[in-house]
Amino acid sequence: MDIALRPLDKEETAQVYNEHLVYDFPKEEVKGLHSIHRMMDEGTYEVWGVELCEERDLLSEKSLLMDGEDSMVDSSMVGYALIFCQRGQPFVLLDYLAVFKDRRGSGIGGAILSELRRHYAGRCILIESEYPPHAIDEAQAAHRLGFYERNGCLRQDFRVELFMVDYCIYALSDKNWTREEALAGYDAIYKMMIRDDVRRQEVLHYIL
Repeated sequence: MDIALRPLDKEETAQVYNEHLVYDFPKEEVKGLHSIHRMMDEGTYEVWGVELCEERDLLSEKSLLMDGEDSMVDSSMVGYALIFCQRGQPFVLLDYLAVFKDRRGSGIGGAILSELRRHYAGRCILIESEYPPHAIDEAQAAHRLGFYERNGCLRQDFRVELFMVDYCIYALSDKNWTREEALAGYDAIYKMMIRDDVRRQEVLHYIL
């Protein structure tokens, strides 16, 4: 499956957020849009729209015939991925990934992970996924873990309690990283995302 990642601007991000993200994830996992926009302005957050190349090219041709209607081009999006990343740092965090509801079950999610791995080659993508025994929907949480494991993500031997949610941590990379490197990379990400006093006292706890 041939897909492409297209960077979204703040207006497009708001549209994806309001029409999809707030419905695709549990309420307690959804950041405020203002926080996402702030990190985009700071250059530490990348928002990707996912397009199927064949459909994008076909819709682009139709758009030209219809005098360039933007809505035709936008309709080629089938999902999205939001990444926290700091320039020069080897670890990035996959904050959100979802396929639009009417396109699920066709292998697009796995293709997105493959494309992200290619795009961030040489770096390590860290992924948070709820620990099933402590999740509200244990079956759904187990399904998510299976998805990541089927698509080449390696489960790390530590968990994280973040905002009172228990997460397993996965790594997706073209190279191997030690446990200590993954822990340090994860910690560095949250030092950037959240004030240190709040991060250590109220938000982030490691389950080793």
